[in-house]
Amino acid sequence: MSKQEEIKQALAAATPGPWLLEEGWNDNPMMVMRPDRKVPVAELAFQNYENDANLIAKAPEYIAYLLADNERLEQRNQELDGWATEGFEENQKLVDERDRLRERFEEENSRHTKAIRLLMHVTDILSMGRTPDRAGAALQEIYKWLHENNPVGQEGEGNQ
Repeated sequence: MSKQEEIKQALAAATPGPWLLEEGWNDNPMMVMRPDRKVPVAELAFQNYENDANLIAKAPEYIAYLLADNERLEQRNQELDGWATEGFEENQKLVDERDRLRERFEEENSRHTKAIRLLMHVTDILSMGRTPDRAGAALQEIYKWLHENNPVGQEGEGNQ
């Protein structure tokens, strides 16, 4: 049994309140009385008895309040745990998407870098002279690059 359940059972078994404070009889200056005022719950005759008696009289009310507040906070904590779990799962989806996009970007960036190098190489070949041989060499470089790099993706993609 949890401590909270133990406290609830003890509170339920105690004399129901509200308990009352009364001037004591005989040598007892202060008493905490049951609601029917027939039997005292506690008699106090020592130092600070007024404050102690007040605390004892209010104890059932305070305990009931704290138990209810604790239950409310536990329920709220469960709600927040649910939200945190949902937030974590959503965050994980975003991280996965970011990683996927980063990988795709890096692939595309690599492909574009290769294309730029090809264009620079072909430009160098063509700038050496304007002869059919140079144009043929440039075309061979372009075909070779296209065959090695497949810039369109899978076969047939992009030509639809």
